[in-house]
Amino acid sequence: MAEQGAELIAVARYDRLTDDPAAAEVAFVVLDHEQDRGIASVLLQHLAAAARERGIPRFVAETLTENQAMLSVFRAAGFVEHERRDIDGVTVTMIIEPP
Repeated sequence: MAEQGAELIAVARYDRLTDDPAAAEVAFVVLDHEQDRGIASVLLQHLAAAARERGIPRFVAETLTENQAMLSVFRAAGFVEHERRDIDGVTVTMIIEPP
């Protein structure tokens, strides 16, 4: 999580997938007025480091197609990724192990 003063401004988490223990679903919430400041990018890097320490080499995230800001965060993270688009949105797979 990220705080500014006493205000909670962002939360990120991952949950290991029950059907694939080598992957975890990652999710973010950043207050609207705090977006576009790199907070999600920093939280993603911290989550990736924690997941790698626990033997999780891959993140999966689902987002709406129109959420281009979050898709940009995933693309800019420096991890190998795959995107699958369907009617419900975009599923992004990121390999979070160092190259």
